[in-house]
Amino acid sequence: MIKSKDKIADALLILLETKKEYEITNNEIINKAGISKGTFYNHFSGKYEVGEYIFDREDNKIMDKINDYKEYFKTKNITSSVIIDIFAEHALPMIYRNRERLRILYKGSLSDRWKDFIEMRYIRFLKKCNFNVSYDDFDVRLAINYTLNIICLWISSPIPETPEKFQEHFKHLFNIKIKDILNLEK
Repeated sequence: MIKSKDKIADALLILLETKKEYEITNNEIINKAGISKGTFYNHFSGKYEVGEYIFDREDNKIMDKINDYKEYFKTKNITSSVIIDIFAEHALPMIYRNRERLRILYKGSLSDRWKDFIEMRYIRFLKKCNFNVSYDDFDVRLAINYTLNIICLWISSPIPETPEKFQEHFKHLFNIKIKDILNLEK
């Protein structure tokens, strides 16, 4: 049985497929979820809080895969290539399985809030793993946003490559110079 919070979150995601967040009312979410107003307000103060719940719910599925390596990151001399390999092998399959909901977060009216949420969450994760990063570290923020954009383009494709195929492409994009991606040489 689906929990009420998840029914509410799924209802908002369905509504976001055809509307902007500001166009959606709490009553529309309540009706789409098939719950009472009391149930809605027992869990959330409004649609923005539902959005935050969706962010946590969807990213927790991905973070659960990465958190398995947190102690490993703390004890070893880890290179960025190792982090990229672990992310590619463990997070990309989870992203692919949840691509329909994630596509709405990456491409819909919640995308700016979603990307800010992910950026902060992954910087916090790196700090917990004893990496020397800060919230105003331009290079780290750039790398996270680069990753988000790669994922967004991948899952937004009409028919995204399977994670097994995409993993090599993903790793390659981190090992190539930006100027080589553009391939503007005549």
